[in-house]
Amino acid sequence: MNFKKLLPLLLVPVVLFVGNTLTGAQQKPLSLTAPAALQTTPSCGLPSAAFCDPLDTQNTNDASLTRTKGLYSVVWGTSRVNELTNVAQGQNNFWWPSTLTTCPGSPTVDADNNAAVCNGTFVESSNVNDAHTFALQAFYPRQPFDFAGRTGTVQFQTDLSDQGIHANWAQFAITDQPVPAPSSAQQGVNTVPRNGIVISFALQCQPGSPCYDTANNGRMTVNAITVIRNYVQQTYGSGFPNSPGFSILGSVLGRTAAAGQPGVLNTVQVQINTTQITVLASDIGTTVLKPIVSLALDGTLKDANGTVTNAPLTFTRGLVWMENASYGPSLFGYANDHQFQWANMTFDGPVLPRDLGYDVPDSLTPRAGGGVSLGYPIGASGQTFTLNNVTNPANATAALVEFNWYDTMRTVPSVSVNGNTPITTTWPFDTQTSVSRTIAVPVPLSQLHAGTNTITLADSAETSAISNIDLIMAGAGGTIGTTPTPSPSPSPTPSPSPSPSPSPSPTPSPTPSPSPTPSPTPSPTPHLCLDTAWAVIAPLAAGTESPASLAQIEVATHQYDACKGVTGN
Repeated sequence: MNFKKLLPLLLVPVVLFVGNTLTGAQQKPLSLTAPAALQTTPSCGLPSAAFCDPLDTQNTNDASLTRTKGLYSVVWGTSRVNELTNVAQGQNNFWWPSTLTTCPGSPTVDADNNAAVCNGTFVESSNVNDAHTFALQAFYPRQPFDFAGRTGTVQFQTDLSDQGIHANWAQFAITDQPVPAPSSAQQGVNTVPRNGIVISFALQCQPGSPCYDTANNGRMTVNAITVIRNYVQQTYGSGFPNSPGFSILGSVLGRTAAAGQPGVLNTVQVQINTTQITVLASDIGTTVLKPIVSLALDGTLKDANGTVTNAPLTFTRGLVWMENASYGPSLFGYANDHQFQWANMTFDGPVLPRDLGYDVPDSLTPRAGGGVSLGYPIGASGQTFTLNNVTNPANATAALVEFNWYDTMRTVPSVSVNGNTPITTTWPFDTQTSVSRTIAVPVPLSQLHAGTNTITLADSAETSAISNIDLIMAGAGGTIGTTPTPSPSPSPTPSPSPSPSPSPSPTPSPTPSPSPTPSPTPSPTPHLCLDTAWAVIAPLAAGTESPASLAQIEVATHQYDACKGVTGN
């Protein structure tokens, strides 16, 4: 049976209804074209991949409803943070327009539209427009990567920049929670995750650098690997004192301009276990990998006081991130407005259920002279955000409310779900203030329900700016070959409202967020692909359920096409 031809006929009344309920003149007719391979496939260049997305298909279904514009939000999450926050002046995570240079017409776009698939490659741009500003854009697949008891491999492609740490550079991260915009501590932004690693590709092989020789002039490599253990970071690398176990093994050619040539990329591979990280990369425009950096974390090295300086990693499962970082490019003669390209994100290991994420849209508050603020000001009275179409919380193994906020008083905003007693969090970070932070606050699954939910965030100590607000339901997205869980079609509407009166409540301890135990993917049976998709679509077509959301239709189509491609059923 040709499911894709049949599906539009079944859903015509439903699609029209959904279309009429959406707001905004830019809404497009629903597209039922499934994205490129989003599950196990050889096309990303890594044998036996547990996850693969070529990043070559533009999101056309839910682009107006989430922060993840260029990519499918059922699979990807997006966050942005910089140091341009001044609540009194109306700057709440403020972003200038930037240019998607390799897209047709090189459009200038605000931050909410600065990521797209152009010419078969995912591109994203950023413009700090200030010589002293740090900014970070981060994108991650919602499916966890597990390397317990083995050396795991993550591979991706990007056009590495040879501009150095005082310009624009690519970063890669793995975090044990899907906290928004994770990074090592930078000027004005200290978004260290609970546990994780951050790899920065920002060392120019110029005279005086550890990788310089006459043959390497103009090349680049990794400048630092930051390891975070229970919110405490330790950075190993060039220019960082006390970097035991860190070795530069080689360098590669990167791009030399603010935007590279369309589709001309480096291939990067990260091999990781709890005691060793090795990074391999290719010259730009080639795919031949060679080792460029290694970091030994076997706990064998100690300082003069006998303290271990290269302790093993404290996690074995996490989310992988591709990131665009900038700091003061124009100070060193580089363009503030720049772009990175990405392709073929893939990793190996067990195929784990992915998380479902429900985004609160950015505030997109404009400022005279251009640019928009992405965040919201919150104070002691709090602000309430509404999330519609939350689906089957019972399928999740845990729930998190996560966000970035600008802190000056060392207080974590409280979280109340559906009017329940606010959850307060003991300060887990270092003592630095006047920086943006990131956190994931566990919330009881019993406080969530299918349909409309509210989240109230309040800061009793100050008026702060909060952004990148998400509700995450761990493991609720399912895996290939299982009955799909309809994914979110979030249409959150922020509205000021008093938060519930704070009252003493237990402080959640920073324990690892639960995640499902890996289990073998069920073997396909005849008609499995059609049956699993039909389980979502049939009640909608028969009128026995509420009208389908865009994402429900998207997931059913994704599941059918991906399952069909792998199983032939």
